[in-house]
Amino acid sequence: MWIACYLLKTGLVSVDEFADAIQRQSETRPPLGRLALEARKLTARQVKEVLLAQAKNPTKPFGKLAREMEFLTEEELAVLLVRQQDLTQPLPEILVELGAIDRTQLQQELQRARITQCDGSDLEVRAAVGRT
Repeated sequence: MWIACYLLKTGLVSVDEFADAIQRQSETRPPLGRLALEARKLTARQVKEVLLAQAKNPTKPFGKLAREMEFLTEEELAVLLVRQQDLTQPLPEILVELGAIDRTQLQQELQRARITQCDGSDLEVRAAVGRT
């Protein structure tokens, strides 16, 4: 995520392109309930119960509700969240797919940001890295 923020901060991608990438990422992120079913950590009935609870409280994440309902342990939820993150397409890849930046330029900027981060000469990039 930090490199996508860096690209936005440096003006290499626009706010609209960044927002489109975030939207696409959220649309393609696998639902936690589906991952819990596939991992056999929840039954279909439990997923339905959590979804019903979530309909009543839409701001509460699925995983938090499943924990509160004691359907998942903290460790099981952590494993599912890591799996969900692993299956979620990175924002820089989405920005390339959307044509906001080409792959070569992305690689160059990634290298430039890493060099800047290592030598500490650019506090803005270091701050962006810290927000990952």
